[in-house]
Amino acid sequence: MKIVVPVDEDKQTVFKRTGRAPFFALYENEILQKCIVNSHAASHHGDKGEHEGGHEHDEEHHHEEHSAEEVQHHRQDIGELIGCDVILAQAVGENMKEALESIGLKIQKISKSDGTTAQEVVNKFITNSLKRQNKKGQIMEESKQNKQTRLVFPTDEDMGYLSKRGAHFGKAKFYTIVTLEGEAIKDVEVVANPGHSGGACGNAVLNIMSLKPDGLVVSGIGGSPAEGFAKAGLDLYFDSTSATVELSIKAFLSGKLEKSSGQGTCSAH
Repeated sequence: MKIVVPVDEDKQTVFKRTGRAPFFALYENEILQKCIVNSHAASHHGDKGEHEGGHEHDEEHHHEEHSAEEVQHHRQDIGELIGCDVILAQAVGENMKEALESIGLKIQKISKSDGTTAQEVVNKFITNSLKRQNKKGQIMEESKQNKQTRLVFPTDEDMGYLSKRGAHFGKAKFYTIVTLEGEAIKDVEVVANPGHSGGACGNAVLNIMSLKPDGLVVSGIGGSPAEGFAKAGLDLYFDSTSATVELSIKAFLSGKLEKSSGQGTCSAH
């Protein structure tokens, strides 16, 4: 399990305000992997907070005006957190909360009594002993209990699982999201493809990851986004023969689709 903790400049002390944390510490279970700079925090450098003598308050109860622009700024700053499972945080503002949830990160609230360092709170989370943690370890066990699979299919039309599949994920008009429960279709959603922003494949990866998928099924994809999805930990499957989403689902369930190793299938993207 990949765990994130907002930390101070020493890269160890838990930082209360998630959106203003200087760094995010990334753990693979209880082992620290790296610390990522939160560039958004730099724009607020000098604001008084818990470490600078200002009045301490909990963002959970602090009114924060919703701002789509602010949410987008946060999303860009936390792009490297894509693929992580949960963030352990004392306080999360509404804009940051929306940004975190848009890339599939679950939020586990922690208390000061859980510890002052990231390692302490991570160890308690893994042993299911955080003060606010579900007694049954709900987040830790969710992946074991949840048998649903959420697949994204680039499509050229909005006709649910009967939609014709798009030839290329970046150029498809829609994304059709199919939720499978076992081998049965439980739910189907269709969203418009917002497209590349100025040709930036990083945004395309973020757009897909905001749909919270377990897998992406494509006919073709460039090397850069394929690498981005691999880095994000998303399963990528190739299907160059199925004309519709329905047929592609059948191929997926029968184990006929090739799973990507992080390489693209075409030079264009």
